[in-house]
Amino acid sequence: MFMNRVAAPLWVVLVGATLMFSPAVQAENSTNKAAQSGFFSKLKKRYSNRSTLFGKLVRLRHSPVLVTAKEAVASIQPGETVFTQIGHGAAHAVLNEVLNELLREVSQPKSRFSVKNPVKIMGLSNTGSRKLFSMDPKRRGRVHPISLFLGANVRDVVNAGFGDWVPIHLGEIPAAFRNGDLKVDKALIKVSPPDRAGYVTLGASVAVTPAAMDAATEVIAVVNEHVPRTNGAARIHISQIDKLVFSDEPLHGLPPSKIGPAEQRIADHVLKILRRNQPKKGRRTFQFGIGGVPDAIAKGLVKAKTRINIVSEMIADGTLAAVEGGIVPDPVKYTFFMGTDAGLRKLHNNNKLRAYPTEAINDPAKIAKIPNFTAINGAVEADLYGAVNAQMIDNQWYSGVGGQQDFARGAHRSEGGLAINVLDRT
Repeated sequence: MFMNRVAAPLWVVLVGATLMFSPAVQAENSTNKAAQSGFFSKLKKRYSNRSTLFGKLVRLRHSPVLVTAKEAVASIQPGETVFTQIGHGAAHAVLNEVLNELLREVSQPKSRFSVKNPVKIMGLSNTGSRKLFSMDPKRRGRVHPISLFLGANVRDVVNAGFGDWVPIHLGEIPAAFRNGDLKVDKALIKVSPPDRAGYVTLGASVAVTPAAMDAATEVIAVVNEHVPRTNGAARIHISQIDKLVFSDEPLHGLPPSKIGPAEQRIADHVLKILRRNQPKKGRRTFQFGIGGVPDAIAKGLVKAKTRINIVSEMIADGTLAAVEGGIVPDPVKYTFFMGTDAGLRKLHNNNKLRAYPTEAINDPAKIAKIPNFTAINGAVEADLYGAVNAQMIDNQWYSGVGGQQDFARGAHRSEGGLAINVLDRT
């Protein structure tokens, strides 16, 4: 009986398929080429959409093509938008091979990229691409940055009018990629070598990368043995990659954050606030940023043996120190790491650290459900009415929206939550 129920729909499908491709039907359809073209266009779009179950199943037998950096750049067309990962995912101090090739090409007098038809580089923040966005007249305008955060790599170019930045909360970027509000043609990522099952990881940078890969028509991955194998949602199958470029370029970490007298005084003040506001039940869950102040706060919590949880958009060396200090019993949930070379090495196969995309970590509604959530972020200035500025200095854009407001709103709605902004001057 079960087989009969299954066989009938299959029989109908087979008959339908036979009729579809019969000469009579083909002749009739030839009078409506536009509709036929629309059908195949939708089918192609459905196939290329990596975020759908259909797209992922079709791509299971897909194998990426091994190419040189020059060949990878050749596939990038004028006018296209290329996504690059945040932080160490796009390398620091030395551009990865693909960006180097792109830099050499746009510097040629007869480059196919022009001011009217540039290559657009979209991403969050990484100092590794600063050279690409140079104000050098030879390539100015040929590479057009679209910053989703406005970091040091594009700040001067955007303020000079040669680039754009998108004011958007980090937790909302994945949806904007997937629904087409933010267009991505190529996704340029850096991954660890594949394991025996064909899985690579996104290393120190997950954040919005999975959504960019879903939206892109082509994913170009630089496979680097120095990229740490990370856990959580950082693991992706190699079938989701179209082109591979091998590299042995060392990853370049940031210098250690300095804890000076001002940073220590601010940290001591924050620690006093935390002691005065002990949770009635359970322990606090922290979101930290980067710099001397959060590192000093983490050291203070370790010294006091205060057990905590960490759910944070970004983690740095201070977070790792808290984990090593034995005060974080549960796995740390984060979206990307920015820190020193030593910190990068500690990410490798570390089961105490779990990386997830920003839509999972930066959602204010999800944050609000975590009791005693404590968000600690920096600011540029604050007024006596409580308004906080974390984006502008002397009427110039200094920073983007990022995830600060995601966590501040979530912390305000969290039972026992605290949202703390720190700064060394007003």
